[in-house]
Amino acid sequence: MNSCSRLFRAVAALCIIIVCCCFIACRPEQRVLLVQEELFFSDYEIQGGSVVLTYYLTFYNPYSSEVKVNVYGDFSKDVETGLLKDSELIGFYDGEEIIVLSSGETSIYVTFIGDYDGVPQKFNRNLPDIDVKLI
Repeated sequence: MNSCSRLFRAVAALCIIIVCCCFIACRPEQRVLLVQEELFFSDYEIQGGSVVLTYYLTFYNPYSSEVKVNVYGDFSKDVETGLLKDSELIGFYDGEEIIVLSSGETSIYVTFIGDYDGVPQKFNRNLPDIDVKLI
């Protein structure tokens, strides 16, 4: 009887471990989101050989604690029109690449800086595709 009891406990413990692993692996991944209704282009400026583009972005952090993120913008359209040389730019907040977001919503001005390609005009006020990556 003793060996059956040990075997039953071992099987039960293994089943509990498997169920816990499945629960952890199957839960949906949370990510920091942009609140689409609260995003807009603010301004751009040519400073020497650089273009400084500023956007007002609102982030939603679903985690219960603050997170650190990097923000990337795809400026392919501005490369096509000759404003910028590079399409992927990293965003800065207060001069820092790493942006700290509190739990819930955070609204800030994010600046992207890229190399100027010679055409001194931004042809639209659309937002670039923006990717938020947890650090």
